[in-house]
Amino acid sequence: MSSRSSPVLQQRSSVVDMAALPMAKLFGEREVMAEIRCDFAFAFAGASTSKPPAKPPAKAAVLTAEKKSRFNTAFNLLKDQVVARTMAEPDATTTSPVVDDDQPRDQTEYSLPGRLMMTTYRLQFYYHPSMSSGDEDATAFQSILRRFRSLRRVHEYCTIPLGAITRVEKVDKASMIKITTKDHRRFHLTFPEKAAVLQKVHEILLMYAFPDDRTLDDCLPLPNGWDVYDADAEWARLGVDKAALWRRTTINAGYATIESYPQTLIVPAAISDDMLLEAAQFRSIGRIPALTWLHPETGASLTRSSQPKVGMSNAFSLVDEDLVAAIGDANPMRQTVHIIDCRPMSSAVANRAKGYGVETPLRYKNAVVEFMNIPNIHTMRESMKKLRQLSLSLTCDNLSWFGDIEDTKWLHYVRVCLQATLRIVDLLHTQQTSVLVHCSHGWDRTSQLSALAQLCLDPYYRTIHGFQVLIEKDFLAFGHPFQMRLAHGEKASSEESPIFLQFLDCVWQLQQLYPAYFEFNEGYLCLLADSIYSCRFGTFLLNNVQARDKMELSQRTASLWAWLDGFRAELTNTETYMPHGVLRPILSTLLRSVRVWEHVFLRWSAQTSAVDVPCTRSDLFAANEARVSSWQLSHSVLSLLSEAK
Repeated sequence: MSSRSSPVLQQRSSVVDMAALPMAKLFGEREVMAEIRCDFAFAFAGASTSKPPAKPPAKAAVLTAEKKSRFNTAFNLLKDQVVARTMAEPDATTTSPVVDDDQPRDQTEYSLPGRLMMTTYRLQFYYHPSMSSGDEDATAFQSILRRFRSLRRVHEYCTIPLGAITRVEKVDKASMIKITTKDHRRFHLTFPEKAAVLQKVHEILLMYAFPDDRTLDDCLPLPNGWDVYDADAEWARLGVDKAALWRRTTINAGYATIESYPQTLIVPAAISDDMLLEAAQFRSIGRIPALTWLHPETGASLTRSSQPKVGMSNAFSLVDEDLVAAIGDANPMRQTVHIIDCRPMSSAVANRAKGYGVETPLRYKNAVVEFMNIPNIHTMRESMKKLRQLSLSLTCDNLSWFGDIEDTKWLHYVRVCLQATLRIVDLLHTQQTSVLVHCSHGWDRTSQLSALAQLCLDPYYRTIHGFQVLIEKDFLAFGHPFQMRLAHGEKASSEESPIFLQFLDCVWQLQQLYPAYFEFNEGYLCLLADSIYSCRFGTFLLNNVQARDKMELSQRTASLWAWLDGFRAELTNTETYMPHGVLRPILSTLLRSVRVWEHVFLRWSAQTSAVDVPCTRSDLFAANEARVSSWQLSHSVLSLLSEAK
């Protein structure tokens, strides 16, 4: 393992001087593993034309559990997965996930030689034609190109941001390393007859994919990206400064009271700081009801919190009741507070056994409780897993595709979220009623519904800058735990869940129905979807603002927003954008229009082409030659980087 400069970088310096090298310098990306000889093979399922051999009677037994597990695992392998030259796991030729010993199987395996390299940001495999053994490799490569439709997609598939890795497994007998990513790609890499190399690569992968030390020593800042969200400016825009019924409180200065909340909160003016501190004792993790949006015409408010600590003993807090009542009193149109509990009623009731629960309407003045029936993070995780497996499966039946998609429940849960969103929009805009949203801890489903409702109600949040502010405010500032939900730098855990990705999916569904109402296009959302796993930016690292401040991310990492601004021309809907209006689609029309977000969930499927946006192009590939000039960073950033060389 040498620390010399990569030959690939040297050979392509003329191509990547303005793209790859500055970006690598910008993000502190440096080589940690020089190019290593490595073999891999693309395995494609294919139907055998030969007649199945007759089975001896003695072999007609039911499959053992071990064998069935092994075969069913093969059925779930992703499309065009990379497997070792020595691996020969069978793929099913039927559309059923049930193994049938009578069914013939055939696996077409295309083996290619190449080199593996790794930086502090990514792992990349390159196919080297000069290392080919003859016509067989050339034929295999052409077959792979036909599957992926372009060389760029082959390169994309074989480029893995280290932050997207969820599992690394070493198989000594096969001299193999198996890599699984959070977007459910799977790679099997072999290092023929080089046990020492295998061990070293495995150690380096574990070190950088799952680091124990997250000091961010190698990162450099991107100017201005961390100034997107100015809380004071946002509250002023919403008219809070002119609203005598609301006030700022600094009870959380220095995150002294609620570590997952912003330092400055907006609360009813009638409630003192002492009352707020007492009310915090009655809310899960102290997350008291706080303002996130104010209707500019009616004064109806959108507030958010965590669940109350009711428990089996039906505990109550007079101060918490006064706080909720004050939210209603701060609305000059109607004093009713509609409490939107994102959970199913059964979940809220079950949480009473843990000391939590839901507000009792009889105790809360002018309060109404309504459940939105959105399942928990574990249900969403399993649903996403099923969707990924189906979309990348080699054995799915295209004739029953839509039914299989519905069976994953992902689209159903997207519809449930959108239905709840429209309910909140109707309450705030049409009925002029204040709404308090919460789930369990108030940082997952609460963030989703709060942000989606504001996206529909306020056209500012449908601009590029406004959308950034919305995410900063309702996900980042209000403590959505990105570290837990995305498992950054960690192996998969029970706390992992695609909450933010589901939010982006809901935004995309609205965007498809009302494209003229959004300043940003689909490519913008695709870039966001890519960035949440890559760990390339500090924007979505760690669980809350307190942790980000402690790690000094704004000084030591790059902001996603500044990088996105470098592609603004390509990501702006300039032709049809209308900056005004409230989104109030007919519910049946919206729910019936929900479909799979192909450019995200079918990205690696052979049935679709990848969306052609900057996020799908690796900085180190020859495909950089195809980049147009407007895909580079802004001139001010390029000047700064040139000075830093």
